[in-house]
Parts: sequence; structure tokens; C-alpha cells
Amino acid sequence: VMHRAGNWFSPAGLQPRAHSAALFTLLAEMRAAMRAANPDAAFLAECFGPEQVPVSDLVGFQWIGWLDWCLHHLRDGALDGRTLALLLRDHFDSLAPDTLLALYTHTHDTVAFQKRDIDGPVIDAFFAALCFLGSAVMTFGGGSWDMRRRPDAAGEAAFFKTLYAAKHHLGGVAVGEVEFDLSADARLLVARRPSRLGEVLVFANLSPDLVPAALGAGVIYRRHVNGPADRLAPHDVAVVFA
Repeated sequence: VMHRAGNWFSPAGLQPRAHSAALFTLLAEMRAAMRAANPDAAFLAECFGPEQVPVSDLVGFQWIGWLDWCLHHLRDGALDGRTLALLLRDHFDSLAPDTLLALYTHTHDTVAFQKRDIDGPVIDAFFAALCFLGSAVMTFGGGSWDMRRRPDAAGEAAFFKTLYAAKHHLGGVAVGEVEFDLSADARLLVARRPSRLGEVLVFANLSPDLVPAALGAGVIYRRHVNGPADRLAPHDVAVVFA
């Protein structure tokens, strides 16, 4: 359902849902009818906030204001991995536990509605970690809203290809199945999740430092392929068997 149900440019403080109660009622009825016909089907609606989530099984991870704040503070170093893990945990806890998150490449470094690219290695690391904590991942070619097309930066195609191959092997995950480790080194985002290969840990070093990390031997994905086994290089991401 490619409609976010409301006028994005609404007065400050108004949730888009306030404009569209009838449409949300219709979407909820469509979801119920679809599930009655096929319990295994998923209902995708482009949603922007907690009030819009209940009608969708697969939620677009596009809290634009929240994402904009995170991206800027990741780049200026004011937001560390542990704090980001806490923020993600709180967002995940606000959703139904069986919610499946969909991530789009254009959200990881573009604030689409403001037509600004926010690029850099820490942003790529953040996006890679989110890919493993969500269910579906989609490459958005760009072109609308003057967004840049993907992939176009050096090495970007290889980055997405390797990332998505590992993501495919792990399979999807619901938000209620992800656990965040808030006791880890503050520079690291660390999460535990089930997968079709078994339980895995996701590590993301969102700092410019070389950070000790007990990765173990079963590495499934490594953003910096030749990184050391007992440390994470700056802006490295690793997925390992728990």
C-alpha cells in the first residue's frame, strides 16, 4: 500500500493519521480480509510513526525526524553505539513484537523530504547493522525528490551485494526477537537475534577507534573483510554465531 495516509506537510504536532482515520480503517479491514484468505501473507504499508504501525505487518523504517537526528549525531561523534542500541530498543519495544521492518537504501544516508545526502563510513556501518536487525531490505534507485541514484559511489555496488547476500542467508527477523546488549563497550552497537542458521550476534563499531570485540570463529559477515579477529576496525560491522 504505497500511501502513507496523510499530508506530510501538516501543521506541527499533527500526526498524519489524524487526517486519515477512514483510510486507516480501510487498511485494517483489508489486512483482516487478506489474512483470512491467506494467513501467511504479509501486508506492507508505507508508515512513518507508531500511530500508523498497527495496520501494517511490514513497516517502512522511515522515522524521518528520528533518523535525521541519529545520522547527524553519528557523524559528529555525539552518539555512541550503546546509546543508539538503547534508542533502537525503545523503538522496537513500541511496536507489536511480530512487526517486520523493511529498510530502504535511500533512508540510510538521505533525508528524502529535505533532499539532502548524509554520507560517510559511519552512516554505512549504521545501515549495515540495521539490515541485520530488520526483515526486508530493498535498494531504492533514486531519481524522485532529487535523490541520488544507487549504486553510484565507488565500491557501493559491491557493498550492497555482499551485505544482501549475507542478509539473505540469515533470513528475516521480527522486532520482538531482537535483544540489545547494553553492557557492551559504549562504542559498539551489539544485538542478538535468531536466524535460519542459528542464533547470531551483530556487532557494529560506530566510532573511529579500533575496539576490542570477542567475535569468535564463526564469522558470517564482515564489512572489513580482513579485519582482526579480536577487534573491530573503525566503522566495521560483523555478524557471528552466538
